[in-house]
Amino acid sequence: MTRQVDVIIIGAGTAGLYAMSVVKQQTSHFVVVDQGPLGTTCARVGCMPSKALIQTADDYHNAQRMVREGLLSETPTMQPQAGPAFALKISHMLSSKISERVSGGLGEKLIQGRARFVAKDTIEVNGQTLQAKAIILATGSEPVIPAPWRAFGARILDSEGVFQLQEMPKSLAVLGLGAIGLELGQALSTLGVAVTGVEMAQHVANLQDPEIRAMALEQFGKQFPLHLGHAASLSEGENGQIRVQAGPLDIQVEKVLVSLGRRPRVADMGLAEVGIALDARGVPLFDPTTTKVEGAPIFIAGDCTNDRVIFHEAAEEGKMAGFNGLREHPQRFQRKTPLGIIFTDPNIATFGMGYEAALAAGAQMASATIHTESRAKVMGVEAAMVRLYADPATGRLLGGALISPRGEHMAHTLVWAVQGGLTVHQMASMPYYHPNLEEALFAVSSALSKQCKGGYEGVPAGLIPA
Repeated sequence: MTRQVDVIIIGAGTAGLYAMSVVKQQTSHFVVVDQGPLGTTCARVGCMPSKALIQTADDYHNAQRMVREGLLSETPTMQPQAGPAFALKISHMLSSKISERVSGGLGEKLIQGRARFVAKDTIEVNGQTLQAKAIILATGSEPVIPAPWRAFGARILDSEGVFQLQEMPKSLAVLGLGAIGLELGQALSTLGVAVTGVEMAQHVANLQDPEIRAMALEQFGKQFPLHLGHAASLSEGENGQIRVQAGPLDIQVEKVLVSLGRRPRVADMGLAEVGIALDARGVPLFDPTTTKVEGAPIFIAGDCTNDRVIFHEAAEEGKMAGFNGLREHPQRFQRKTPLGIIFTDPNIATFGMGYEAALAAGAQMASATIHTESRAKVMGVEAAMVRLYADPATGRLLGGALISPRGEHMAHTLVWAVQGGLTVHQMASMPYYHPNLEEALFAVSSALSKQCKGGYEGVPAGLIPA
C-alpha cells in the first residue's frame, strides 16, 4: 500500500532541515527520510570540528609566539591526543543537539533508511512506498577516496575520519590542497605533525588571481613543504608506513589524508531509471533560481547539487526548495553574491566575480599590501594583500580576492559592497578607523578609483564634495 503525503524531504542535513522549516509552515503532511547518521555534515565532520582543530592550532601558535617575544617563560607542550580530542568534543556537542532535536521533534515523520525512486513522485524506503506532491532531494555529499587506496585501511584518512584520530600521527601526507586539505594540513603541521602537501595543480586553494596565488604559495610553503604539479601514487612502505610518490617526491609517512573533494550523494537512488535527466556526475539537471529538477516534481538543494557547496548556500537552497515545493509555479530567486573563505592563517577569501571572469570582462584591477599597515606590524603579519576588480566605466566593484589574518571579516565587508552595488569611489570615501587592517581597503579603493570613471575629480581621495 502506498502512503500519500504532501512533501518528502530526503536528507536531514543543513539543506533538508532548512527546507523542512519552510515546508512545515505550509503543511503538516510531510516526512523526512534520512539514512543516518543524524546531524549535519557541518556539525559532525565538517566546518565546526575543523574550526575547533584550527582554533587549537592557533592558540598553540600564539603561545609559542609569546615565548619568542619573552612574554611567557615556558615553551608549551602539545599533548598528542589534544587536537583531535577537542575537535571531536565540539563535533559531538553540536551534532548530538541536532540529532536529538530531529529525532525527538519529528517522531513518526522521521523515517531512517535509504530512499530509492520508483517513479518521479514516489520512493521506496525500508520496504515502504511513499508518494508525494513534491520531493526535496537534500542528500549531501561524501569524501572521494580512490578505491585502490582503501586497501591501506585506517592509515588512509579522509576529511571526516581525521576527527576520529585517537592521537596525532608523527608524519602525514595531505593529497589535495583545496580548502579542506590546506586548512587541516596547516593546523596539523602547527600542532607538531610532519606534514607534506601534494597537489596535482600548480596552485593551492584553486586560486585564480596570480598575485594572491603567489603570496599563498610563499606563505604556506614556509610552514610545510608543498609539492605541486604531479599526481600522487601510494604503495606499501617500510614498518607499516605508506610510500608516497609524486614527481620527484618520494617519502614514507605514517598516515595519508586524502582531500580530493567530495561527490554528490545521489548514486543508486534510481534517478536515471525513472527518467530524470542527469549531468556527467549523476546530478539531476535543475534550475538554480528555483531548485526545481527538469520534468519532475523534485527539488534539489545543498551539497548534492554539486554547485555551491557551502553551508549558507545549502541553507538558502533548502529554503527555496521548501518554499517552491507545493507551488504551482515555482518562484525564481536571486542568488547571493559568491563568497568563499578558507580558514587558514592567513585567511584566504574570494568574493564576487573571479579573476579570470574579471579579466575577460576588461575590469580594472588594483592591489594593496595589508602587512604594511600599522596594526599588521603590531600583529607580526609577514605578508598579506587585498586585490579588487572594478568596472572601468562606472567604478562599480565587481569582485576580488585577499590573503590576510582575520580576512574572514574583511571579506564579508567586501562581498556586501559587491552585492550592494557600491563603487570604488564610494568605498574610498567610507570611514576607516586607525589602526585597523581595513585601512588597506582605503588604499586599494583609492588606487582603483583613479583608474575608473565616475569618481570625484579634482579632490583628494576619500573626500566627498558637498
